[in-house]
Amino acid sequence: MHVVITLTDGQLPQVTVTEGPAVRHYETTPEVLAELLVDADDGPAPRPWTVSPILPPHTVLWAQQGDSECVVLEIPAGPQPWVLPTGEDAVTALVIPLPRLLFLWTRHRGRITQKALVALNTDAPLTPDTPLFAYPLSNVYDNTTLCWTLPDQPYALTDIPGLARTFFATPNNWDLTRHRNQSGLDYRALGAALADRDTFPPEWLVPLHLTWTQWITQFVPQAEPVAEDR
Repeated sequence: MHVVITLTDGQLPQVTVTEGPAVRHYETTPEVLAELLVDADDGPAPRPWTVSPILPPHTVLWAQQGDSECVVLEIPAGPQPWVLPTGEDAVTALVIPLPRLLFLWTRHRGRITQKALVALNTDAPLTPDTPLFAYPLSNVYDNTTLCWTLPDQPYALTDIPGLARTFFATPNNWDLTRHRNQSGLDYRALGAALADRDTFPPEWLVPLHLTWTQWITQFVPQAEPVAEDR
């Protein structure tokens, strides 16, 4: 729509409205014209864009509040290292398949404050109701946070994928292996069984009885799903 207002001495303001092929002409009083202009000035200002930084590959969520930040990476299903100490200065090192994973990191002024890890049993797109499963190996507590200490220093977002790779190469312990999977195997036998497989058996995953929304709001309390179709 295009509006032209013409002011001529001794005449009422002339208004021409062009909307597509239709053109309308009419007169109005100065008082009505002034009210229309005031109403236009009081209209809602356009909301500014919120722009994320350049995010690591496979990022499925980024959120920020003040100096705190949360980022969740998807780790596609595939091979990862598995290292188990077997004695003094001895380890068993294998490459085993892991399921699709979601790796969560929170930062405060660049320093890592929380790390959490869950599994998925489907390749379907993530939705608010997607059910989550326990990370099936070790070094992860029942609340999904990691038993893993990093040097206390600032990390950039671009460092986080490398930190995730370092976690998988970190030696596993025996303390947090119970009830993490439904294979029925002890931990050493589990590693050996997986080394002979191409994919992690989905029936071995343990449900957390949590959806994506229930999980993420533990770390980003005010996270609300935003509808994609408007």
